Amino acid sequence: MVRYQGAYTHDEMVSVGVYLINGTMRFKMMDELLDEPFSKIIPDLCYKIPPIISTKRAVMMINHEINERIKQKSSAFAEQSKEIYQKEMEMTNQLFENRAQEDGELLKDNIEKQIYDRLYPKVQLKLVNCGLFYITETRSKNMMNIT
Repeated sequence: MVRYQGAYTHDEMVSVGVYLINGTMRFKMMDELLDEPFSKIIPDLCYKIPPIISTKRAVMMINHEINERIKQKSSAFAEQSKEIYQKEMEMTNQLFENRAQEDGELLKDNIEKQIYDRLYPKVQLKLVNCGLFYITETRSKNMMNIT
């Protein structure tokens, strides 16, 4: 889950799959797996190929790729949020120009913190769910577009 938070809040679910044999990464993986029939038990006369890439490394690869995509995608969002943030901060400074020093500073600091929390652009990345699927060679070739 990618949460863009600033002038507005937007959540984006990102579904990513990593083929643990060769590191191929697929986005919108759950959309592809949604209609696939799965069994909870590996059939007899089938064996699991040990993964070359660990699940920990796969999660690191996914995080890196999503962070790169966030950097590319979030620049307009960040600029817009910073612009609104700056306007609010200027209005707050104008409002407190003529206030008493001691009481005004504490209140001003509190308001500035609230404005920062509400408007300053932030992007959060959260792992929501993780799963391991064993698929047949034919299915994996189809999914990975290998002929």
